[in-house]
Amino acid sequence: MTRNEVIKNLQGVICPVVTPFNRRGDVDEGFFRENLSRITGIGLAGILVAGSTGEAPYLAESERLRLVEVAREVVKAPEILMVGTGLESTNATVKLSREAVARGADALLVLTPNYYKPRMDSAALVAHYRRVAAGVTRPVLIYSIPQFTGLRLTRRRSSSSRDCRMWWGSKKAPASWISCVPFCARFARDSVCWWGQYPFFTTPCAQARWERCWAWPISPPRSAWAFTKRSSTGVPRKRATCSNAS
Repeated sequence: MTRNEVIKNLQGVICPVVTPFNRRGDVDEGFFRENLSRITGIGLAGILVAGSTGEAPYLAESERLRLVEVAREVVKAPEILMVGTGLESTNATVKLSREAVARGADALLVLTPNYYKPRMDSAALVAHYRRVAAGVTRPVLIYSIPQFTGLRLTRRRSSSSRDCRMWWGSKKAPASWISCVPFCARFARDSVCWWGQYPFFTTPCAQARWERCWAWPISPPRSAWAFTKRSSTGVPRKRATCSNAS
């Protein structure tokens, strides 16, 4: 699809998919492919690969890109193949985003850089997303999930974003939808605003009637959920980190 076709189809429900691992801790491409086959062609707007549900922080860049290649073979237009490509470094994010696009990504979900939180003011975030959006040919969505990053995308931080039309929208997955109302009222008039959980989609959007707000289900459709339960039996889904390794 062309960029304009992708933008036109950025509406509806995007399903984030898990990344299954085998007992050695390697990505299990067979399970991943089977999972995708169960949730494509059922009326979803698209699929998200390497998001929070897909355990992006535990994936090497090469693994993310391989998942894009596999997903591109299964996800067919007009369904959107969205890929999480946000890294701490702007240059690294641009490089990974370009590689993802080269392998078939239709849109890019870019997490807010957050390690140096005191320095992540409006100017820093706008400069980061401006460079990322200018460096790729596909739509870029800002990804804000403060319960993981510790960085809240406030009205002040987002005000400059409204004036930069280089990126196409944002995904917010907060702990409370109430905190998102000021953001969405300010931002969603000019861009797509995606909600990370079903209640956050229905409550503010149904009441405020924001036409450009869309759902982003945390829980996959029933067929995918059944597969997730099956693949997690005896197969580790979480990779060990320094905090939980024994």
